[in-house]
Amino acid sequence: MSSQQPLPIVIWVHPRSCSTAFERSLMQRPDTVVFHEPIGDPFYLGKERPCRRFDDEHAKASGNYDLTVTQVLEKVLNPIQEDMSKGKPFPPKYIFLKDMGQCLFPADLLHQLHPNSKVFPAPATGSSSGKKFDPNAPVIENPTTVPTNILKRFRHSFLIRTPEKSIPSYWKCVQEGASGWTFWDEADAGYIELKILYDWISNPNSTFNTESGDELAVQQPQPPPLLDASTLLAHPDHAIKSYCEAIGIPFSPEMLTWDSGPVNEWAKWGGYHDAAQNSTGFKKETASATPGEEKPKAKIADHLKSAVEATTPPYQYLLSKATIKAP
Repeated sequence: MSSQQPLPIVIWVHPRSCSTAFERSLMQRPDTVVFHEPIGDPFYLGKERPCRRFDDEHAKASGNYDLTVTQVLEKVLNPIQEDMSKGKPFPPKYIFLKDMGQCLFPADLLHQLHPNSKVFPAPATGSSSGKKFDPNAPVIENPTTVPTNILKRFRHSFLIRTPEKSIPSYWKCVQEGASGWTFWDEADAGYIELKILYDWISNPNSTFNTESGDELAVQQPQPPPLLDASTLLAHPDHAIKSYCEAIGIPFSPEMLTWDSGPVNEWAKWGGYHDAAQNSTGFKKETASATPGEEKPKAKIADHLKSAVEATTPPYQYLLSKATIKAP
C-alpha cells in the first residue's frame, strides 16, 4: 500500500449492535471519509441479491439492481470528493466502512445456515455452488462473494452486542416499521455470519492469511480488533482510544461528542437510526461485573427466546475473542 493511499478500515457488525453511534464517532474526524452500510444495497436490491425481502419490481426501481457487493467495495476503496462530508478536506487519510458481515455472504451459504428462513430461500437451480458448509470445521476458504484480494485491502475489525439486547431491539424496529421490512425473521440477526467471517480472517491457515494479495493489501492486526458493546457503553473513552490504537489511527477527543441532528448518510433507513441521530455522545451505562452483560438486564419476551438462544453460542464465542476489554 502506498503511503499516499488512504487507509481503508472496516468494522463488521450485526443489527442493533450500537454500531451507528460508533460510526458517528468516526464521522467526527476531519481526516476520515465514512461509508454507512453501502453493501446492503446489492444485498437487498441487486439482481443477484441473496436476501429476498424485496421483489424484482421493487429492486429494479431502487436503482441498485445492477450493483454487486464487490463493485460497492471497490467504490469505497476509491472515494471521490462527493463522498466527503461538508467541510472535510480531500483526499482523506482514512476510509471507514461500517457494514453488516452477513451482507458479504452468498445466497446458497445463507440458505444452508438458515434453512427455514423466508428471506434466504434456496437459490434457483443452477445458481448454487453445491458446496456443503461444515460449521464445525476450520474456515479455510473465502466464505464470501468478494475476492480475497479486495478484502485484503481493508483492515478488519468487529463490534458485537449481546443478543439479549440486540434481538428485542431489532424486533421492535421491525414492528414499528423503522427497519423497512414488513415482517420479522430471526435469520437477520447476523451472529453466525460474523463468527464465520472472524474465523476466516483470524485463522493463520486461511486463504485470507496465506494469499499474498496485491500491491494495495494492508497489514491486518491479529487477532482482529473486536469490541463488545457493553465495554463501549460502560467505558466509551477507553473503548474508542483502545480501538484507535488497535486499528492504527491516532485518537482524537472530538470522537467522543457530536451535535445531534439528521445525518444524510442514514436517511435511506428512515427511523432506524433515530437514537444515534438524536444523541450527542455515547450513552454511558454502569459497568457490569460480567463481560458482555449490559444493565439493566433484559427480560426476553417468549416469542424472541428461540432467536436469543440460537444466537447466544456464536455471540459467546466472539465475546471470548474480544481484544478491547474493560479497564
